[in-house]
Amino acid sequence: MIVDTHTHLGFDEVFDEDFTEDALLASQEQNRIDCSLVQPGTVHDLGSAQRQHDAIADLAARLPTRFYGIANPNPHLPDREYTREVLRCIEELAFVGLKIHPFAHAVNPLGRHGQAAFRLETRPGTP
Repeated sequence: MIVDTHTHLGFDEVFDEDFTEDALLASQEQNRIDCSLVQPGTVHDLGSAQRQHDAIADLAARLPTRFYGIANPNPHLPDREYTREVLRCIEELAFVGLKIHPFAHAVNPLGRHGQAAFRLETRPGTP
């Protein structure tokens, strides 16, 4: 089985690139990829992250076993917003992971905002 562990869906505000569903599907076919872990493009605000997370969840629901979501909201969001969005992705959208991007979000993984990802706890019965 070939798993692509780093793909994107949505517009990336930092790198000015639009990652499309068609490109994901073409890459899977061309490279004989069985499934892909998909994260949003880098965005700064909560609304943009939610829209991209929702699009990833829709893709994963339409093509189960081929696509799995990875949450990546901006860790500089207020703590409550960041936590709520990550838990929504895991508990409601069935995402399988969380990413922090030190370069794109300008976050120190050892700093207060970077540590937000490591402080999260899911509710019983969730991964």
